[in-house]
Amino acid sequence: MNRLETKKILLDIIDNIDEHDFGEYVIGHPAIYLFKSRDELEKEIDKVLESKDDYNDYDLLYVSNYLVKYMLGPNDSHTKIMPLNKRLMPIVLRYVGDEIYVINTIDEFKDVIYGKLISVNGVPIKQLEEEFEPSIAYSTKAYLKTNISNRLSSREFMRSLPSINDDCEYLEYEILKDGKVHKCRFDLNKNYEGVDCCANKNYVYKVVDDVLVLNYSSCVDEEKMIAFINEVSKVANENNINKVIVDLRNNGGGNSGVSEHILKFLEGKQIVTITNEEVFSSAVMFCARVKQLGSYFIGTELASTLSCFGDDTGLIYYRDHNLYIRRSYKYFLYDKDLNPKVYMKHNFKDLVKSREEFEKLDKGIIKPDEFAYKTIDDFKNGTDKPLERALEYIKTLERK
Repeated sequence: MNRLETKKILLDIIDNIDEHDFGEYVIGHPAIYLFKSRDELEKEIDKVLESKDDYNDYDLLYVSNYLVKYMLGPNDSHTKIMPLNKRLMPIVLRYVGDEIYVINTIDEFKDVIYGKLISVNGVPIKQLEEEFEPSIAYSTKAYLKTNISNRLSSREFMRSLPSINDDCEYLEYEILKDGKVHKCRFDLNKNYEGVDCCANKNYVYKVVDDVLVLNYSSCVDEEKMIAFINEVSKVANENNINKVIVDLRNNGGGNSGVSEHILKFLEGKQIVTITNEEVFSSAVMFCARVKQLGSYFIGTELASTLSCFGDDTGLIYYRDHNLYIRRSYKYFLYDKDLNPKVYMKHNFKDLVKSREEFEKLDKGIIKPDEFAYKTIDDFKNGTDKPLERALEYIKTLERK
């Protein structure tokens, strides 16, 4: 694609975020042109495209996400452009503190598990982080970390980076472990089996002394949630349990309605909620609700502010370019009592009429009462310091 063709597609992507006809109704982003004007957008596209004459689908992936961030700044982490067929390398990477470690991979490279990532295809991790940052809209550093660690194993996102050759045949990860650098090379033309991401399973529970520990790692499948709550309610009643730890780590959201069943169960109980940097979307809304119930929080910063754009619906496909759009169509504004009001395209101007007014809104951040995260030694040894601390804390509470 030449510059003119590329610019036309990029403008069309932003226009579709602004307003798209799904057949029976037209629905669009509440404020794509609130922060930057159409004229500013066109000038920015011209500026971005002046570096070369021809562009491909990988360029579109990177530049379109850059433009989404340019238009919306830190205000919308839900709106993004995604690869149509996202294919992951069989390596699970996670930030532990400020460093990226290998948490799991295929048997061939098992020796590098719990080692620190230092480069990919010879490009230092610091440079890769700096290249990813302009294309990721984030309201908290937690979301940026989560997305970088996920995109580092994506064939499409890695090939879209300026420093990675988009027609490269492999991704080679350099891992530092026990003072030695190991190289893990994955063939980009090979289909690998997936590897376990090592996250807690959803709808699993255990009883530790007189404390019920619930894993809630995804807001999906209402039927399973109902069955889960029926089971844990029975256990709590039979054992006279009133103390509950909700392990919310790795919960990237889903359907907020699913949470209503667990919230009803938690009413009147003593609650500790464990969070990490992957708690996002409807899981953040769950945090607001459980905070209203008096929960104590142990963990890290969440992946979003409380007030935010969200509730993406109706994917918009660009199949000729192997892309699709996820697009917010609501804005959730929370008051000081943690109750939300919802705004859409037709009434968003009742909330604010300018970028300056919007920036004055209190976006709200739910912070942990105690900061804690799993260290690399926890991963190595099968221990879990945040859960251990949650158990220590909740056992000190007097029964209601």
